[in-house]
This record gives sequence, structure tokens and C-alpha cells, in this order.
Amino acid sequence: MLSVGLKAGLEQFRLIRAEKELLEETLRGSIKVLGEILSIIDPDAFGKSMGLRQRAGQIATALEVEKPWEIEVAAMLAKLGKVTIPSELREMQDSGQELSATQLEILDRIPEIGSDLIGNIPRLEEVARIVHFQGKQYDGSGFPEGGPRGMEIPEGSRILKAVSDLAELEGQGHSTQQGLETMEGRSGWYDPRVLRAMHACFGPQESGGDLGLMPPREVTVEQLRPGMLLASSVETQDGKRLIGHGHRINAAMLEKIRNYATMSGVQEPILVEDRVGSALEQVHT
Repeated sequence: MLSVGLKAGLEQFRLIRAEKELLEETLRGSIKVLGEILSIIDPDAFGKSMGLRQRAGQIATALEVEKPWEIEVAAMLAKLGKVTIPSELREMQDSGQELSATQLEILDRIPEIGSDLIGNIPRLEEVARIVHFQGKQYDGSGFPEGGPRGMEIPEGSRILKAVSDLAELEGQGHSTQQGLETMEGRSGWYDPRVLRAMHACFGPQESGGDLGLMPPREVTVEQLRPGMLLASSVETQDGKRLIGHGHRINAAMLEKIRNYATMSGVQEPILVEDRVGSALEQVHT
């Protein structure tokens, strides 16, 4: 009887472990698919999100966050709501054109839409909350109106808000240090702990540059591989930009480039950089 019970217990353990592994693989695959959808529809937004993911992960580690992977995934999927925005409106926003009140309202709902999409995936409930409150300022102002303030705002949202604003300031021509100084002057906008961690991680002592990159080299569309970092934009023969420089090629991007190369032609050669000892970056779960 003892032997039968032991065998049954072991079999039950095996089944539970197999189910857990299946759920983890399903979760990892779902996150990857969402990221690749964003990379196809809005590669610029995806590229920025991957940059946010790296920085948010650094801050989460510095603050010893219990589940840093949730913040990294939230940063990667922060702009997922943009998939529902008309391409014309995305282009107007990217080019800095003046927008109407209605258009601004649509853009303000991007975090809410992204949160709703992510919330449909089991185990990503906290990721959805982080995305939903990513525009919330520490004093309680910002989107959405009302709601939590201070330490009641999800920690991941407080981190994502800060790294997103720093990236925006850098995009406007500020150095990282100038951006941090500007943020220090915005009273009530950021969690003080997050700002201190940002100074520690991204301040003047940071060496800058990526020592894992080889010098740029020229490749054809046929030679492109997932994991390569674009050192130049990928453009069609008639000058339409498909993917901007600085993006890391994934399988979906590669398929898009190859399809355009077949249908209308792509300008070659393409400049790429290879990360030494690294393949395509994966989502940490």
C-alpha cells in the first residue's frame, strides 16, 4: 500500500510540475507575441519600450523590488495601447504636430487600453496595473484622474513614469544629467526613492556606451538575423522607412523586411551591430 501511495504521489507531483511548466511557457510566449505585434505595427514605440525595459530593470534591481520581471514586462508593453490608434494620429504625434482636444483624449487612453489588453492574460494582473498607472505623478495628479497617490501608486508605475520622462527629455536634446536635473525640479512628480536610484544608476559616474557591441558592418536583407542591432534605418527603394536605427531585429521584424524586399525592394546594404555572446533578448519571467 505504501508503494502504491508513493507512486501516486510522485505521479501527481509530475503532473503539477508539467502543468506549471506549460503555464510558464504559455505566459512567456504570450508576452513575446504581444511585443512582436507592437514591433510590427509601431517599431519606433517598440524600440523605445525596449530601452525603457532595460532602465526600469536596473532601477528595480537597485530598489530590490520583489518581482522585477513584472516591471520589465510592463515597460516593454507600456505602449501596447498604441495598436488601436489610427496610424495618421501616431504620425502626427511623432512629428510634433498640434493635436485637437479629441485627439489628445485618444492618446491619453493608451495606458488604459494597454492595461485592458494585458489584463486578459493570467499572472499579468500586476503588469496591467503598472501599465494603467504609468502616467500617474507621485502627488496624485496625471492620468487617470483621482485614484492612488504617493506610495499607493504601484511601485512599477512610479519607476516607469520616471524612466519614461527621462527618455522623453533625452529625446528633446537634453543629456541624461540635464534630464535628471530637470526632473528634480518638478516638485511632486516622482517618488524620491526612484529619483535617487536613477541618479545612482544613470548619473555622471555611468561609463556610457555598450562595450558588448562590435563595429557596424554591412549586410543584405538575406543576411539579416534576429538579434542584430540596426545601426541604420531600413528603408524601401522609394524611401519609406520600415524600421528606424537602434532597433534590435526580432522574428516579426525580419519577416516584415523580407516581405517588403520581395514586393517593392529594400535599400541595401543595411548597417548592423552584433552583441558579443548574446542572442535575441528574451523576456524574464
